[in-house]
Amino acid sequence: RARAAYDRYPACFPSGCAGQNLQTWARQLIDEGMVERSDLLIFGSRGGQVVLPTLWQTFGARTPPAVVINGGCAMSLPTAVQWPEGAVTF
Repeated sequence: RARAAYDRYPACFPSGCAGQNLQTWARQLIDEGMVERSDLLIFGSRGGQVVLPTLWQTFGARTPPAVVINGGCAMSLPTAVQWPEGAVTF
């Protein structure tokens, strides 16, 4: 959600920050089992840049299908994105 406490880039991004950010929020979703209980994931720009790559790093091709609005995951990012070959992503 825009302007939420976690709606910030992680420290590895220019003007990113430590503490609560999109990467720590992704890890919280993982820890709470939200990803495994999802049939489809939908991401906006920053979610595609930070959250989805974090999920891919953890789940690989087992990540639920994802729709990324604004194609954040296809950008040149400050961290390498391991796009799983078997991942279903639009």
